[in-house]
Amino acid sequence: MTAAECDEWAEFASVEPFGSIRDNLHAGIIASLIINVLRGKNSRMVSPTDFLLVTSSERQRRSLSDGIKRLRVLAGTPQKVNK
Repeated sequence: MTAAECDEWAEFASVEPFGSIRDNLHAGIIASLIINVLRGKNSRMVSPTDFLLVTSSERQRRSLSDGIKRLRVLAGTPQKVNK
């Protein structure tokens, strides 16, 4: 695999996660669905990200950077991959 191909895969993974990151998200979706179905009327709804195995500061950082990456991909703007 060339360095360019590696960069392309890293960029793809940042937009469309796969592997353990995706598995973590799937588990969060299922957990949030169950909790939201069983919650009381006055309880807040939970989101799949509430169940991800990351710290809250990491979750906030990822949320912002993932949003920016998705917008750049949609706009067709090339982006730098962090190493």
